[in-house]
Amino acid sequence: MKNTITTIALIGTLTASITTSVVAAQDTVHFNAPIDFAGTGCPVGSMTFAGEGTATLTVMFGSYDAANPPADASSKLQRSSCNFAVPVHIPAGWQISLLTSDWRGFAAGEAELHREYFFADQTSGITLITPFNDPDGVDYTESDSLESSSYTACHSEDRDVMLRINSNVQAKSDDSYISMDTIDMDNKVILKLNSRTCRRDGLPFIPLLLL
Repeated sequence: MKNTITTIALIGTLTASITTSVVAAQDTVHFNAPIDFAGTGCPVGSMTFAGEGTATLTVMFGSYDAANPPADASSKLQRSSCNFAVPVHIPAGWQISLLTSDWRGFAAGEAELHREYFFADQTSGITLITPFNDPDGVDYTESDSLESSSYTACHSEDRDVMLRINSNVQAKSDDSYISMDTIDMDNKVILKLNSRTCRRDGLPFIPLLLL
C-alpha cells in the first residue's frame, strides 16, 4: 500500500512539473510561426528560419543580393527586396520594450541597405538606411535598436502582434555589389525581443485593470 501511494505521489509531481513548464512557455514573449515573407530577394525555398518559439529569431538567406551590372548578382537585379511579417506572442500585461536586429552581409562599391520596422498596432515605424562605399568590399554587421517610442500597446489578454520588416539592398555605382546571402553561413539577420511588464506612470499595474 505504501509503494502505491509513493508512485501516485511521484506521478502527481511529474504532471505538475510538465504543466508548469507548458504554462511558462506560453507566458513568455516569443516569435511565433508561421512567418510570411515576400520579395525578389527571398523567393520560396531560398531562406531558412531558426528560433520560432523563442525570443531570438535567425533568418538566413540564399539569394538576397544586388549588383551593377545586375548579371553579377544571383538575383539578377540591381535592387532586391525582402519583406517579413512575423507574429510575436505577447502575454497579458506585457509589452515589447525593445527589438534589436543584426544584419550581416557583404558590400563592394557604392551600395545601400534599407530596412523599416513597425508593429501592426502602430501608426508609424522606424526607417534606416546604411550607405556603403568601399571599392575593395567589406563584411558588414549593422545593428539596429527600436527605441522606447516603439513599445507595443498594453492589453489585458494574451495576443499575437504582427511585426513587419521591409528591407531592400541596392547596388548603385558601376561594379558594385551587396548581399545578404549565406555564402559563408554568417550573412543573416538576427532578431532579438526584449520585454517588460506594462507600466502606468512608471509603476507596474494589474492587467485586469486594462479594459
